[in-house]
Amino acid sequence: MKLRRIKLSGFKSFVDPTTIPLPSHITSVVGPNGCGKSNIVDAVRWVLGEGSAKHLRGGHMTDFIFNGSDNRAPVSRAVAELVFDNREGVLGGPYAAYDEISVKRAVDRDGNSEYYLNGSRCRRKDITDLFLGTGLGPRAYAIIEQGMISRTVEARPEERRFMLEEAAGVTRYKERRKETVRRIEQTRENLDRVEDLRGELADRLEKLGEQAEVAKRYKALKQEQREVDHQLLGARYRDQQRALETKQGEVRHLETQLEEARSRVTEAEAEAERQRVAYEEANEAVNEAQGRYYARESEIAALEREQDHARQERQRLEEERDAAGGEIAELEERLAEHRTRIEESAGEQEGLNEEVERLTERHEQAAETLEAARERLRAAEEAEQQAREAVQGPAQEARLQEERVQQAERRLEAIGERKATREGERDELERQAGEVDTESAETERARAEERRDGLREALEAVETALRDRERERDDAAEAVSERRHERERTAAQLESLRALERRGEDLDAASRELLERVDHDRERLLGGRLRVEPGWETAVEEVLAERLNALVAQGAEWEELLDWMREREGGRFPAVRPTAEGGGVEAAGTLLDRVECEAGLRPVVADWLAGVHAAEDLDSALARSGDLPPGAYFVTPAGDRVGRDWVVVHRGERDASTSWLQRRREIEGLEERLATEEARVTEAEEGLEAAKGAHEETRERLEAARAELEQAEEAVREAREVESRQRAEADRLAERRTHLNEELAQLAEEAESERLAREEATEAAATAREQERELGGNLEEVQRQRNEAQAAAAEAETREREAREELGQVRSRLQSLEAARAEAERHTQWATEELDKRRRRLEELEERLAERGAPAEEVQERLEAALEARAEAERELAERRKVAEEAQGALSRAQEARTEAEAEVERRRNALEEERQNLNKVEVRLEEAEARIQEAGTTPRDCLAALADDADAKALERRRGELQKAIDALGTVNLAAIEEHEEVEQRKAHLDEQAADLEEALQTLESAIQRIDAETRNRFRETFEAVDANFRTLFPRLFGGGRAYLAMTDEDPLETGVDVMAQPPGKKVASINLLSGGEKALTAVALTFAMFQLNPAPFCVLDEVDAPLDDANVGRYGDLLREMSETTQFIVISHNKITMQASDQLVGITMAEPGVSRMVSVSVEEGAELAQA
Repeated sequence: MKLRRIKLSGFKSFVDPTTIPLPSHITSVVGPNGCGKSNIVDAVRWVLGEGSAKHLRGGHMTDFIFNGSDNRAPVSRAVAELVFDNREGVLGGPYAAYDEISVKRAVDRDGNSEYYLNGSRCRRKDITDLFLGTGLGPRAYAIIEQGMISRTVEARPEERRFMLEEAAGVTRYKERRKETVRRIEQTRENLDRVEDLRGELADRLEKLGEQAEVAKRYKALKQEQREVDHQLLGARYRDQQRALETKQGEVRHLETQLEEARSRVTEAEAEAERQRVAYEEANEAVNEAQGRYYARESEIAALEREQDHARQERQRLEEERDAAGGEIAELEERLAEHRTRIEESAGEQEGLNEEVERLTERHEQAAETLEAARERLRAAEEAEQQAREAVQGPAQEARLQEERVQQAERRLEAIGERKATREGERDELERQAGEVDTESAETERARAEERRDGLREALEAVETALRDRERERDDAAEAVSERRHERERTAAQLESLRALERRGEDLDAASRELLERVDHDRERLLGGRLRVEPGWETAVEEVLAERLNALVAQGAEWEELLDWMREREGGRFPAVRPTAEGGGVEAAGTLLDRVECEAGLRPVVADWLAGVHAAEDLDSALARSGDLPPGAYFVTPAGDRVGRDWVVVHRGERDASTSWLQRRREIEGLEERLATEEARVTEAEEGLEAAKGAHEETRERLEAARAELEQAEEAVREAREVESRQRAEADRLAERRTHLNEELAQLAEEAESERLAREEATEAAATAREQERELGGNLEEVQRQRNEAQAAAAEAETREREAREELGQVRSRLQSLEAARAEAERHTQWATEELDKRRRRLEELEERLAERGAPAEEVQERLEAALEARAEAERELAERRKVAEEAQGALSRAQEARTEAEAEVERRRNALEEERQNLNKVEVRLEEAEARIQEAGTTPRDCLAALADDADAKALERRRGELQKAIDALGTVNLAAIEEHEEVEQRKAHLDEQAADLEEALQTLESAIQRIDAETRNRFRETFEAVDANFRTLFPRLFGGGRAYLAMTDEDPLETGVDVMAQPPGKKVASINLLSGGEKALTAVALTFAMFQLNPAPFCVLDEVDAPLDDANVGRYGDLLREMSETTQFIVISHNKITMQASDQLVGITMAEPGVSRMVSVSVEEGAELAQA
């Protein structure tokens, strides 16, 4: 697989669409600094899926879009595309069949990034999956830059280990190990929390079990009640079905009558159809007779037109005969003219033939004289050439020596310029060497590493805080769940008591009738207006009894209530009427003191409670009974009554469901409790939201800390790169200074040699010029003789040309006469033929005129016969019309009979419609019954199936009432207890399973740690040995000898660092840090290529890797590229001429327009000049 083309448009400085062809094994991209070469490397990384803008020298993805220049507007979209040759099928899967594969990526100003495979939209994952196993990727070793070389040179052993881990793919194992350790800690924390929850749920299960049994009894009664309801609905539905069947029979009878009426309509319609057909036949006969009449009319008109046409045709023939006679006379005149012209041309042509013979003889004599003059001129020119050649030898030698003098002077001038340039470069190198500060770069790198280490510690602290926030969020969620359960349980108890109060089953029949008058509003009864001191409800109910159910009314309502009571046949109906006067103040200790009510009811309540005193218990009442006035008595909270001489004692608890005042107090307590639970739920939910907010805030802090750490890591890498560049720059400057001094000495030697060569050439030029002057005199005499011969030849040539031209003119005149004569003969022949044609046409016209004569009598006879036929057709048409009128009358009578039959159908239809409306009413009632069945959640079929044949609706209603009383007798029921019990039971079972799973997960995670450590050791050791073997091979090839190897700093592969030991030719083995700058760089190149060979990619991008190398090392570097190019395609960015010479193709990048990169094709020499520009 080869990379064939790179296409860029709007990407960084490549604003215009640019295609970079890559047909060769090694392609060098050259150009001056800052022209955009490295943007090509960024484009390759970007298309291969690089997601970090920082790794592409940007802050955001939109930074890759051309942002405008002085002469260019910004663009809205950046596009980069890689086109691969896949004829070998390296990229498999669905793309193996494609010989060429295009991978494209685009980004717009909104930051939307899109990927395309062969023009189809795809995901980033599809791109990475496509190149899996090929060694290609955004961070793979397929893209090697100078920064990677610098990092390899300056890296500590621990950092070199990281590079090998990247090559071995161990980094992902280390991340998995770190994640596994974190998951173990979380699992242990979760296990502790699960154990706490299991204990709490066990206590709740015991309490909910009792409540669930009551709820199940309640559900069983409700289920039976629903079944009775279904049977009752079925009975009602069955009654409506029977009514429906009766109505349907009546409708069917009316439908039969309607069908009979429709049959009569059909018969009438058939008769009307027969009359219509007869009418149409009669009408058709009228049309046929009318057609014959119109045909006779057309025939008469045609005969009249034929008479007119015959007259017009005779007139046209007479005019054509006269025109033909005129044309014959004109042709005879033109024929005579052509014959005269032919006779005149024949005489003139005979004279011109004699003149041609004379001029031909004269021209031949002039041609012979010209040939003799030209022969003499050729002899003179040969003599001149011989003399000139004799002079040219010394002249050419003189010019050659003079050119050598000029060349020597130019070379001396160039040497002087080069010397001045190199001296300026040497001064500039001295200045640059003073500016290079390796110590500051080292200090900055240490400061960046220190900041990074601090941020790592801060990140760990934030991760710990995030785990704490997660626990707080989960605890808050559990608290919300518990509070909601408590609220639902309280609401269920409250609703149960309210339902009991609404049904009014604690009242007698008379009180329920009173309650129905006020829509079951208990506040309209006296008991609903009283507020009793807690604990005294039983005492008040014992004293007032049924008077608590008295209806409160006044005004007109009071009178209506009295009338209503008089009409009742049985029952006791208590009622009270509020008064405008307030009651007096009772003595302390009476039961009235424990009761509050509105002022208008106070007198009534005081009257009913008169003489009733309150005692705290039975013993106290008995002790004080002797002090009671006549008619008075004590009452206790338990309902015991004690008079002066009598006592009534209650034993056993009262049923709260039948105690109205106690039930009201319990309802009020539950309402307050529900409000409290609502507030607690709200508070718990707010706590949960706060916990979620704190968790989200901590998570954002974690993301920010990670981002800041990533920036710090990037700063460390950049600081290391700066330090590496500073050191490399210092080495480069020193080496360059040495080269400049050697070059200046060589330039001095070259200048001395050129001065000696200039003096020798000057002497040789003077000698040649003297010989040239001596031979110049003979050349002038020969040139004079050549001029005389040339003049004679020119005169002879003039006479020959004049004779030739005169002969040509006469011949041309002769040819014109011959052509004119031939043209006259052709015209004569044409005129003769045309004259014959015109005479024949005249004879033909005379014959046709004779045939025409006067208008034919036969046409007149045919016209008279046609007039008689038209009169006959007119009589037939009148008879046919009469028959059609009679048929139309019969059709009208048949249509009237059909209309009468249709009216009868309409009357029958109206009667049927009326009966159907009655049927619809029954159907509506049936649908209503069915709708009630559906509302009950069942179907009519199921209701009827559950209904006995003798089922009676009233009996079913009585059974329903009995079931309702049994349900009410259960009292307060927590319906949520069953579901809550099952839920808690399931939660506990789930927690039991979860605890077992967590225990198993701990064992699995600990085993995973051991497997990861073993796999990491094996992978690192295998990669280390493979890279070491490659390194041992590549080092002596790049150095021309020596040896090198990799060494571990620790026996444990999980903890060891990696040191690089090298022995260049002629030196001892030493660490890479002890080598010179050039040796470090070359060693790093060898190590980088050793890692690249571990998983070689189809192509490799080298970005100024050869920058720190000298010419000898660059040569070996180029040889290595040549050898590796047999299996790997290389795209090399370089400023070095030797590297360019090792390339198969050069691609130049320029920035002639500021801020805009363009591609140009260059040679090696042009590439070197372009790179130094």
